[in-house]
Amino acid sequence: RGRIREVQDARPSRRARAHQLLYLLDSAEDSFIGLVAAADLLESNAPRWLGRSAGAHLSQALHRYAALCNAIASTSDVNDARQAECLRERLAHYGAGLRELRGSALAHAPDLASMAPVLDRLEQTAQAVAQSLFDHGEAPALPARDRMAETPARGAWRTLRQNLRFESDAFRHALRVGIGATIAVALSKTFAVNHGYWMSLTLVFILQPYFATTCQRTLERVAGSVAGAIGASLLGLLLSSPLSVALAVLPIALGTFAARTIHYALFTFFLTSQFVLVTHIQQPEIYEPMLAALRAFNSVLGGILALLVGFLVWPEKEPRLLAGALARALERHAAYVLALSRRKAGDGGAPDVVALRREACLSADNAQASLQRLQQNPVHRDRNVDTAVNLLNAMRRITAAGTVLEIQPPLAADTAPAAALREYGEALAGALHPTDDAPAPGARSLA
Repeated sequence: RGRIREVQDARPSRRARAHQLLYLLDSAEDSFIGLVAAADLLESNAPRWLGRSAGAHLSQALHRYAALCNAIASTSDVNDARQAECLRERLAHYGAGLRELRGSALAHAPDLASMAPVLDRLEQTAQAVAQSLFDHGEAPALPARDRMAETPARGAWRTLRQNLRFESDAFRHALRVGIGATIAVALSKTFAVNHGYWMSLTLVFILQPYFATTCQRTLERVAGSVAGAIGASLLGLLLSSPLSVALAVLPIALGTFAARTIHYALFTFFLTSQFVLVTHIQQPEIYEPMLAALRAFNSVLGGILALLVGFLVWPEKEPRLLAGALARALERHAAYVLALSRRKAGDGGAPDVVALRREACLSADNAQASLQRLQQNPVHRDRNVDTAVNLLNAMRRITAAGTVLEIQPPLAADTAPAAALREYGEALAGALHPTDDAPAPGARSLA
């Protein structure tokens, strides 16, 4: 979304296209929420639904929806009449499956009625996507929520101001890289290391904000550099003329670009071979095995220095970071649960549930990433993280159940079910993020 808005601001002529892409992104998110709700219902009711005729009708409807999604994903030209007709046929086929499900299936399995609103929502979203793609000019317009809220210059200045302080992770990492690069340059100048700038470049490339990722990147860089240096040495012994070396550089350069998105160690292998051979073409008086040994030596030195800098210069305390990430995730899930229960209990003034759900899911993803870094960190690898895993699983179950509730119509505000739902939401939110004014979540209220 952010990238589309940047292009929209930079190229006003593409504003209509940007609006369409943002609408399609919102539709994709809405479809994903529907699928999460369907998965939660299936997990809870599979023993009763599957193995019966009703379960067969439900499976057929879901297979038809999968074919509909494939048709949407295969759309490459909005002006192609055949693609439009294929999408409309799949949409009609899915609609027919829903009608069959409501007819004979619900007659034999009334408990399948809870799945009907979810499947209807998926159908409505797919109809909106087809309309946006092929019925030009009829797609719903996006609300003008932040078109003039903040200029690019003001946004850039706000981001810079937020990061120009010591509490910012980006600011501390920038200082860490600067200190490490200064030490690397000083060492290479003091001891007259041949091609010592390779050591500085290695440190800059592999030093990461977190020590666990620095360790992983160091191993990949050093392994790829050593293997690439050996490969370049063998090629140098086999190729005698500068022309043959230049011809060998071409496929290696292609391998460098191809491996960039596959694996960093493989990318480093091709990159080292390319650097050694190109340097030999520019400096033919230096023997290829010598260049390869220098490259491997400087890469190892840069890796060792990166590990020392990452461990000693403002090391990130991953257990503390995980605790903070879990606390933020619990707080945002509590806000989502409270707003959702109030909205479905008939409170029209409740906060935006969709925005709160996005924040809750993002905070859970951030906590999951912090947990993975903790498990990769050699210093904290043996730490017990069962509590964090259980908390993350519980939060994802809460979000999945919340998506099912989002699809349901709201209750009347002055009814007993609405009051019970409001009380349950307050108790669950208090259990996730206790506050002074939150009700104490007893066993009865959360049962």
